Amino acid sequence: MDAALRRLLDALWRRLELLAARQSLPPPLAARIEAARERLRGLRGLPFLAGVPPLADFRGPTPRIQRDADYRTVYSMWRLLRRRPLLTWDEATLSIPVSDLPRLYERWCAACTALALLELPGYAVTSQAILVDGGDEQLLALAEDVPLVALEGPGGALALRYHPRYRPLRVAPGWQGPRATSQGPGARGQETAAFGSLDRHTRVPDLAIELLRQGGAPAVIVLDAKYRLDAGGGVPEEALADAYSYLGAIGTPGGGRATVAAALLYPGHGPAEAYASGVAALPLLPGAEGELREWLARMAVITPSDR
Repeated sequence: MDAALRRLLDALWRRLELLAARQSLPPPLAARIEAARERLRGLRGLPFLAGVPPLADFRGPTPRIQRDADYRTVYSMWRLLRRRPLLTWDEATLSIPVSDLPRLYERWCAACTALALLELPGYAVTSQAILVDGGDEQLLALAEDVPLVALEGPGGALALRYHPRYRPLRVAPGWQGPRATSQGPGARGQETAAFGSLDRHTRVPDLAIELLRQGGAPAVIVLDAKYRLDAGGGVPEEALADAYSYLGAIGTPGGGRATVAAALLYPGHGPAEAYASGVAALPLLPGAEGELREWLARMAVITPSDR
């Protein structure tokens, strides 16, 4: 029970630390938070909690919890925190300086895309690596070696990958490049056997949705975050060039093009721009994710033969 108490105090301390780090808190609330931190600091320093081992697998309330009112209170609070775990970013994201807005925006775009895919009608999650169980915390992590989310839906499967590496499939006529390890959207491995670069350069988009369709060729949808605007508040021309590069450079071992669409995500306002070429520019800001969701919903029903 002492281990559960220590775990509870540590979880409460973590949440208060995050609250205290917020800017522009009302003075009365800031004072209450500081008082609670002082109280928790004293409780965490109690001698009987020193050297308490980590909480082992919980097997239900002990007889001591059932008969002791104070421990029942601790147990109830601990259960409440587990039902409503703290959702926060992983250390890799929190360590990025605030001044590095392009990288922060890119990672936020990745999380938004994953959440939008989870809302696709008719799709069910088969695996996910974006949420890591931290006990009383759920960490948002952006793994690069496994799909962030993999789903099955009408007509096939899709998987969202962060920083996938599409290596050259051919470096000279008649020579096939190295094959990768995974066998489809839900498999482990950063590289996929179904896709690669059609030229001698390795392509690493921010995000890629790999699709395996029943009765159709595999396909890729690329998304790239661009934290910059042109004078008119849209995506700069050089950023569009990157999208066209992804559209033509990622293909299958047989030499066919695999990318059916490439979208640029940028911190702007206004409507999305979708071009006949398959390139799109989607404004994406906190609280304004509708254009991304609508575009992904349209893309989810596209098969390679539709383009």
